[in-house]
Amino acid sequence: PSGSWSSWRMSDGRAVPEKTERFWSFPALRAPAPSWDEAREALRERLQSAVRAHLVSDVPVGVFLSSGVDSSAIAA
Repeated sequence: PSGSWSSWRMSDGRAVPEKTERFWSFPALRAPAPSWDEAREALRERLQSAVRAHLVSDVPVGVFLSSGVDSSAIAA
């Protein structure tokens, strides 16, 4: 499983799992999940901040479109 390690041994010419242990698991959320409206507004604020940071330039600015979310958001 993801976040685990395993050790294997050979038995009769076949690999046999010997031990599997988790070394990491997703931490529990400490705060309640935001509502859809709160999440949408937080995403909008972060996108606007990222776009503002990308528009700072001391040379003529252009946009390369790769059809990804980031370049599409900057172009929009």
